[in-house]
Amino acid sequence: MYRGSRLKMLYGAYVYGDYCSGRIWALRYNGSTVTENLQLVDSDLEISSFGEDESGGLYILSFDGKIYILKTP
Repeated sequence: MYRGSRLKMLYGAYVYGDYCSGRIWALRYNGSTVTENLQLVDSDLEISSFGEDESGGLYILSFDGKIYILKTP
């Protein structure tokens, strides 16, 4: 769940990615149904994981050995 303050439109959304396609989405769920599933990024990254800093900033870890920060879509 994104809880940072920099990307206000993503607050409370579950952010997830696909290793094969490199795509990253934000999903909102109200407890019974998905209310939004928005594609944020279409990259060529081989996403391995996500990380979060103390202020809630979201980082993308890739098998290319680099760490990327998610910027405003």
